[in-house]
Amino acid sequence: MTTQKCLVSEENTSLTPVLCVTRSSTCVLENRALSNGLKRRTEEMEKKVFGYELVMDLSDCDLSVMSSKKKLAEYVNKLCKLIKMKKYGKVQLPYFGLEKPQTKGYSLLQFIETSSITGHFSEYWRKSYINIFSCKPYNHRLAANFTKEFFGSKHAKIRFLVR
Repeated sequence: MTTQKCLVSEENTSLTPVLCVTRSSTCVLENRALSNGLKRRTEEMEKKVFGYELVMDLSDCDLSVMSSKKKLAEYVNKLCKLIKMKKYGKVQLPYFGLEKPQTKGYSLLQFIETSSITGHFSEYWRKSYINIFSCKPYNHRLAANFTKEFFGSKHAKIRFLVR
């Protein structure tokens, strides 16, 4: 018999780590009061969550999109509507890094009422680096799929962090 962490789903809405004892392929909870204990632990964990961050490294992006100030502003507007985030102020889109071809491109900053959306775009490498951080939960899969499609990315490295 070995002790390990298992993931138990409550109503298929969130995964909560609990200590389990495994026999063969069966997971038996040490604490038999699953319904009350798991619910209480889930509520405690949710109180400790500060925010949610989607980190995307997109490769082989459409150069006409990532090098267009108008298209980048359009991306922010559509993304905010899609994930139901309220913009705080105007999007900032400075174009700089002109001294080296690999650093030349736009950077993006859009404050949202629950945090920010940032992006950095390398025209030379045709790569886009985009982060969406919010204290308010949002559909990160929807945001990631929309972003990959908007930038025409052929390859993407995507991470989602609960902080």
